[in-house]
Amino acid sequence: MTQGRRLAALIALLTLLLASVALAQETTGEIPPEAAAAMGVGIIVWVVMMLVSLAVSIGIAVFLYKDATRRGGSAAGWAVFGFFLPILALIIWLIVRPKQ
Repeated sequence: MTQGRRLAALIALLTLLLASVALAQETTGEIPPEAAAAMGVGIIVWVVMMLVSLAVSIGIAVFLYKDATRRGGSAAGWAVFGFFLPILALIIWLIVRPKQ
């Protein structure tokens, strides 16, 4: 996922979160426990997904850096490419990398 797409996803999720808070409110101004629990679970799931996405990006960047260093490629360039576009960079690297 590119950084622009991540930002767009973050804005969309925050908008949905704010809309759900507004729609879940009763006339007394209190949020029903069921709505609060659902929002809490949604936030936890979102945070876990973002952390997993970040971990995958970092893992692929580290792999590309180490493999490019061993094979004589541009290690820093591949690592940056792998961090911002992890799946695409990994596929391209596995196709174009030197055979050793």
